[in-house]
Amino acid sequence: MDIEEGDERNDFELSLDVEGDLRLEPGSIIYAEGTEWGGVIDAMESSPADALVRYTGRTWTGVLADKVLEPDPGQAHLSMSGEANAVLLALVERMGLSGRFTAPASDSGVQVSHAFERYCTGYAGIRAMLAASGAKLLVRCSAGVVELSAAPLADYSDGPDSDRADVSVRRVARPYNHLVSLGGGEGAQRSVRHDYADAEGNVSQIQTLFGLAERTAVYDYSNASAEELAEKGPEKLRELQEGSSWDADLLEGWEYDIGDVVPGIDALTGEEVHAAVGGKVATITDRSCSVEYKAGGTAAEASLSGRSESSGSGASYTAGSGISIVGRTISAEVDAEDLESVREAARTAAALASNASAEAAAKVSAVKGAAPIAVSVDEAAKTATVNHQASGVAAGSYGPDADLAPGWGDTATIPPRISVDSFGHVTEAEARTLKMPSATATRSAAGLMSEADKKALDDMPSTYAPKSHTHTYAGSDTAGGAAKRAEKLETPRTITLTGAVTGTVEFDGSENVIIPTEADIGAAGFLTAHPVGSTFEWPEDPGMTYGGTWRRQPGNMGRLIWERTK
Repeated sequence: MDIEEGDERNDFELSLDVEGDLRLEPGSIIYAEGTEWGGVIDAMESSPADALVRYTGRTWTGVLADKVLEPDPGQAHLSMSGEANAVLLALVERMGLSGRFTAPASDSGVQVSHAFERYCTGYAGIRAMLAASGAKLLVRCSAGVVELSAAPLADYSDGPDSDRADVSVRRVARPYNHLVSLGGGEGAQRSVRHDYADAEGNVSQIQTLFGLAERTAVYDYSNASAEELAEKGPEKLRELQEGSSWDADLLEGWEYDIGDVVPGIDALTGEEVHAAVGGKVATITDRSCSVEYKAGGTAAEASLSGRSESSGSGASYTAGSGISIVGRTISAEVDAEDLESVREAARTAAALASNASAEAAAKVSAVKGAAPIAVSVDEAAKTATVNHQASGVAAGSYGPDADLAPGWGDTATIPPRISVDSFGHVTEAEARTLKMPSATATRSAAGLMSEADKKALDDMPSTYAPKSHTHTYAGSDTAGGAAKRAEKLETPRTITLTGAVTGTVEFDGSENVIIPTEADIGAAGFLTAHPVGSTFEWPEDPGMTYGGTWRRQPGNMGRLIWERTK
C-alpha cells in the first residue's frame, strides 16, 4: 500500500493479489489501527499483466481536502476561535463528517482565533488555522473512527541535533517588486490595487524601481473587496520578498508530523535553513512500514491566487562566521578582525550608495503617476513635471452668491449637486434651481388661494349662527312659531289605509278630507283569530294581506313562520 499526504497529494493505492480471497468495494474504508494511515476507497481496477487488483482512494486528509469551508450567509469570511480541539469538533460537524470523524474533549493547550480564506478546503483551512497558532494537525484512526487533534509544532532546531536535512539553497537577488492585485467585479468595474517593494523589501504604494529593475506579478484574488485587497495585496508582496528558496531531503531515522520544523545545513555554502515538513509518503506491506518525508515550500514560492494557503512553509536563515542560530535565537561572537571586516564592508557599501545616488541623479529612467496625477519627464532637462489632471468640472462659482427671497412662481438657484472621489477631488458639480409653486387650489387639487377667493373670504361676515339653530316660519313673528297663512301644499299627498279597513284619498292642505273606507271582513276575521303573540306560517309577510305587524321567527329549518307583534 502506497500512501501520500500533505502539500501535494492526499491519496493512496492498495494492491492485492487477484487470486486472493479479499475483495473490497468503492466506499469501503481501510486503516492501520491507531495510526494516521488509511482512507476511503473510491475506485478499483484489475491488471492481468501483474495479477493485481488495485484500489485507489482518498486518505483521511484527502477526505478533509474534499470539503469546502463556506462563510455563513451574509458574512465575508468564516471565523472561529477557542480551544483548538473544540474548534476542530465544530468544523467536523460543519463539514458533515460527524459519522466518521471526531475530536477529543481534552484541552490541547492551543488557542486559535482565525478567519478562513473564502471557500478554502477543509484540510488547507485547518492547517492554516493551526499554523497561525504554532500548532499542527494530528490524525489517528481507531476502531474505524478518525480523531483529529491539535498539538504544538515541534521545532527540532532547539535540540542537540542541528543537522537533520541535506539542503541546497538558491538565492534570488531581485524578487518581484510590483504586485497587481485583482479583486471582485467584471471588466472595468473590477477592483484593482498596485503595491510596490523597494530595494530593501519595504512594501508601500510608492514605486521606486523602474525599467529592468521592475518585476511585476498579478495576484488574482477573485471576489475580494477593495478592503480585502488592501490587506492581502501587501501581505502577498511581503511574502515574495523572501527571495531565498531551497530543496531539502530529510534524513532517515527520525519521525515527524506535517508542519514540524527541521534544521539543515547546505554542505557547500554552510547556510543553515529551517525546513518545514510538507508531506509524508508511506509504503506499507504485510511485514513493514517505511515513511519518507518531504520538505514544504518557502514564502518565495507562494501561490498568486486567492485560495487558502497552508503549505507549512519554513523561514530561511543564514549564519556567518561567529554566528549561530538555534531555534529562533541568534547568537554572535565578534572579534577585532570581524569588526574591521564590518568597517570595510560599510565603507564599500557607502561608496556604492554614493555612486548609485550620483547615477540616479544623472538620469531619470521613468516616473509614473496614478490618476488623477499625471507625470511628464524631460530627459534633456533632467526634470519631472507633476500635474493634476482635469476633473471635468468647469471652473467657476456654483450656487447663489447672496441670500434669496423668491416670490410665488419665481425660479431661484440653490446649492449645486457635487460628486467627490476617493482622493477628495470634486469630479462633478451641477447647478440646481428651485421653482416656487404658483397653481391655484381647486376642489380636487392643493394650491394657492386666488385673488377672487381671498376677496370673497374677506367679504364673509365675521359672525355666524350656531350649527344648530331655528328660523321663523313664513308670516310668523317668532322663531319656531306657526305660520300665519298657508293656502295648500305645493305637491298633493296621498293618504292610504290598509289592513282590515282600506281606503285612499288625496290631500293638498287646502281643506279637510274624508277617507272613504271599506272593511275587509276576511282580514278583520284573520286578525281576530290571530291576536298579538300568535304565529302563522305564510310564504310572505301576513301584514301585506291582512294587516297588523309581523316579524319572521328565526330557524325553523327554512319554514316561514311569522309572529304577530301588533
